Amino acid sequence: MEDGRRKITKCYLGPDKYTYATKTHSDMGIELKGMAYEAGSPGSRLIDYINGLASKLGAEVESGSLDLERARGWLRAVREAAARLQSLADRLEGYVRQLEAQEAGAAALAAPNETVAKAQPLEAPQVTTQAQLTPEDIDREVKRTQETVKGEFRRAQGAR
Repeated sequence: MEDGRRKITKCYLGPDKYTYATKTHSDMGIELKGMAYEAGSPGSRLIDYINGLASKLGAEVESGSLDLERARGWLRAVREAAARLQSLADRLEGYVRQLEAQEAGAAALAAPNETVAKAQPLEAPQVTTQAQLTPEDIDREVKRTQETVKGEFRRAQGAR
């Protein structure tokens, strides 16, 4: 706040399209667009630029209006761009798989998993009807059962 007034900052992503600058790219069939156009979906400008160029060059090839040197130049440029885009696509695919694996791992940790750390039934201690258990025997059996439960709990925690 300055002088008791609230300061408002606005973000401007530019126009939807750049009409004047597009004129300098008419040979490529590209209509330059601003960041506001990209708000719809990531990569939409790139796809539009590639489609525009492909349409323009395709029409020139069909009409036979490209001379040999210009056709060779475009062929080199398109092949180089295709190789770079393929390399980028491969890197993005690896990155997406990495993020998906991280999400799957996080989801697996958050959700109960039927295959991990199932509680195993505890076996009841053998009690014979012939001998009477002493309080010391009962204490030993209780401690042994507690240790078994603690061990099972630690094993279940470690399996997560």
